[in-house]
Amino acid sequence: SLSPKSIFGKKGEGLGEFFKPYSLTTKGDYLFVTDLGSQRIQILKINPDGSLSPKSIFGKKGEGLGEFNSPYALTTKGDYLFVADTANSRIQVLEIKH
Repeated sequence: SLSPKSIFGKKGEGLGEFFKPYSLTTKGDYLFVTDLGSQRIQILKINPDGSLSPKSIFGKKGEGLGEFNSPYALTTKGDYLFVADTANSRIQVLEIKH
């Protein structure tokens, strides 16, 4: 069963804010979230009590390396994050730096 714990974030484009969060994946103590409205990925720290803390933002709208146009789905394998950059018709591979 599930029990409500907490809520994180609000509408906006700053750190810890979202404009259309869509997909989530984890690696270790970090949660990666695609934000369709802001064309970026937000990285959050998962705290021991299950709460979230904002860590950093990556990306912006565009067609270059590290730029997105509708980043929908994402997953991790090892030290790599794979992002379905849908409107750019591609998959971006990002290295996760520790």
